[in-house]
Amino acid sequence: AQARRHIENAAGRGHALSIRWLAESALRAGPRGVPADTPSTLSPADLDWVRKAAALDHLPSLDHLSRAYRAGTYGAPDLAQAKEYEARAEKLRFPNGRPRQRRAASAG
Repeated sequence: AQARRHIENAAGRGHALSIRWLAESALRAGPRGVPADTPSTLSPADLDWVRKAAALDHLPSLDHLSRAYRAGTYGAPDLAQAKEYEARAEKLRFPNGRPRQRRAASAG
């Protein structure tokens, strides 16, 4: 508990690694048995850390928020916001653009 308080204090002062750790902790503590592609509802405090981590390009946070906005987990669905998070995640996954698909050699 004391270690978490120290991490929260550091995150509150803008320490990026602490913010990411708190977001990871929130995302991993979701309800058991919920499929990974289903965004679980986070507490307001945990959601705040996830949003702050997403602002730091934390990929799991971007993925969570894109799914949550698409599904309407925290209110009405917001497809524009979901697409914005998806686009940011895509740039992180493929900084040089999506790799080309190789064509299968035709038999023949």
